[in-house]
Amino acid sequence: MRALKTAKAIHATQPSPSTVPLHTNELLREQYFGAAEGKSFKTKRNKDMTLAEHFARGLFPALYNRTERFPGGESRDDVATRAQRFLDEVLMPYVWQEDTGKAESPIHIVVVSHGLFIPELIVLMARKDDAHKAKNEADIRSNARGMRNTAWTRVEFGFQRVEHPNPGSDDSDVQTPEKALRLKFLNVKVHPHLHNLKRQTGGISRLAHDPAQKDIRSFFAK
Repeated sequence: MRALKTAKAIHATQPSPSTVPLHTNELLREQYFGAAEGKSFKTKRNKDMTLAEHFARGLFPALYNRTERFPGGESRDDVATRAQRFLDEVLMPYVWQEDTGKAESPIHIVVVSHGLFIPELIVLMARKDDAHKAKNEADIRSNARGMRNTAWTRVEFGFQRVEHPNPGSDDSDVQTPEKALRLKFLNVKVHPHLHNLKRQTGGISRLAHDPAQKDIRSFFAK
């Protein structure tokens, strides 16, 4: 719900909201923790107990690798699988549409999701570019993690013309043109709209509504 509220706030501040489509997609949901939803992860793992034994006792220690999951929940690899589907089924068709000239103007897409899903999506996007494939994926994922609420990262897809020698020709000068997909990180974890905000003491739910407090939509106005 938080991501949807943010998406609606961004959408409402567009110059012509009625001409900008707003879509929801379940692939963008946060990692599902199954039986551990709403439970504390502060429990330390007992080295003399298996993970299943912890779960049987209602204990849910933090999971540190990409394949472990809580009962009925998702692992990090499961989240990456969802992110791959979103990239292939939703985002990339727009990229190819712009490349083939079918788009009337440059396409801008705002994707609003959650803190554990976003790094997985960014890593998969980076894999599309050979220049980023050589980089350590753990570093890319680490740099994308830890985004503040409503912070944003901006990436740009483009194409670069490359030429390879034609292996079927005796003439080494004969080239086969090809387009390589390129990804550029323009901004990472930007949140200047949060700099002057102060956390309310005692928790938001304990304080009366303050009519002088800015509406969140004002932070996304152009």
